[in-house]
Amino acid sequence: MKTKLFLALVSASIAFHAFSERAIAESVNRALDEQVTIRVGPFWADVDASIKALGQDFKIDEGLSADKVDFAISGLWRITPRIRLEAGYSGIKSESSDTLDSDVELGLLTVPAGLRVDGKLETEVLRFALGYAFAREESWEAGVDLGINFTTVKETFRVTLPGMSGTELSTVDVSQPLPTIGLFFNYGITPKWYWTSRAGVFAFDFGDIDGTIYDLAGGVEFRPWDQVGVGLSYGFNSADVTITGGGQKTDVEWEYKGPVLYLVTGF
Repeated sequence: MKTKLFLALVSASIAFHAFSERAIAESVNRALDEQVTIRVGPFWADVDASIKALGQDFKIDEGLSADKVDFAISGLWRITPRIRLEAGYSGIKSESSDTLDSDVELGLLTVPAGLRVDGKLETEVLRFALGYAFAREESWEAGVDLGINFTTVKETFRVTLPGMSGTELSTVDVSQPLPTIGLFFNYGITPKWYWTSRAGVFAFDFGDIDGTIYDLAGGVEFRPWDQVGVGLSYGFNSADVTITGGGQKTDVEWEYKGPVLYLVTGF
């Protein structure tokens, strides 16, 4: 009798444990366990950038549309539940114009004040990071990542002098791998709603270039289907870079921010 009662209790305990585990598993958002996740969509960028070179301050953002659409894509590979590899790309191409408030020397040419200068600023960031979730529960995870940002900044001016063809000057043309460090936090709000966020910063000083760049992002996703959903996130990227070389000093400041509406798929 005791043996049968013991076996019954053991069986009930096993059944209850299995039911509990199944119930817990059903309550967890599957995004936390996806091995591969891809997010892609348009980025509505609000750009604020300025270049100080040749003794002049050029505001590249003047006349820009606040609803400029660019492109963003990111991917995540969970090597293990705690270790992941991430990659992402975003880019900005902005054009505007300004008027010189004093004479500027462009090589052997002297550009008089009052002439219009057309400027173009291009920035691209390709990011790779290896992350580790130092805390992980059924519904959330938090961790740190280390990586490399391949950042490209290119800025050119074009001045048209009376009676002459346009003269183009590239004041900034930099493409450098920059070290990164960041924190991430992801939370399964419900089985269909998911929160994802990251904050990163990197400072650098090498050769003729030094500066600091901040990169923040956070968003919410809705997963109506097992492997496909939609998301809305907000990204913020800010930089202050100083470039010295050739007897000149160039200060580059840019800030771009805005929402990303994207499709997400995972498996």
